[in-house]
Amino acid sequence: MKHAFFGVLGITATLLLAGCNATRTLSPPVTNNDTPTLQSQLTGEWTGTYGQEQVRLKVAFDSKKQCLRITGDMTENKTFRPMFPMLGGVSTINGKLFLTVLTDTEQLLPGHHPSSAMLLITPFYLLQLERRESQWILELVTFAEYRDSQWRPLSADLQLARDGLVLNDTDTLNRLLREGRYRLEPFMTLSPAQTPPAAPSGKR
Repeated sequence: MKHAFFGVLGITATLLLAGCNATRTLSPPVTNNDTPTLQSQLTGEWTGTYGQEQVRLKVAFDSKKQCLRITGDMTENKTFRPMFPMLGGVSTINGKLFLTVLTDTEQLLPGHHPSSAMLLITPFYLLQLERRESQWILELVTFAEYRDSQWRPLSADLQLARDGLVLNDTDTLNRLLREGRYRLEPFMTLSPAQTPPAAPSGKR
């Protein structure tokens, strides 16, 4: 599946803040996308927390690119600010659900493309999903652990840059996932946003 049309593309700017807890990958970690029906379970408006900060997400399914478009905002010192737009998609591996996410650079720099302006390298993040009633439990997938001020691979097959960027190709990452050679880091619980009740109409 070509990178430009990879359906599993970027959850929020909180991933950048959480980068110290989990690895990110240069290549897409998975090669397949699940059905739009499954991905549609993530569409809608969601709220969650990251540490002391609040997150509000809007998730929509893009039928043309067969991916999820994720926008929203999060608090910074109790003030809500817009987040980076993201693209994402859901995959199933060994019966477990995963969400791969990537920053939507076309929305960040409309009209600019790597071939004409600059080369933008945006890494992929991978999260494991678990549905619990109406909520989604999100955990970051990491192929290495950060210990004693350096990244330590969980597998001898892992090619890792100093900053924790995983350099392996998609096939290798897919195999590591199937073999369970990764660990999970707590990230976020998403709950459906509460829609305020409509104001009663006045009687004439």
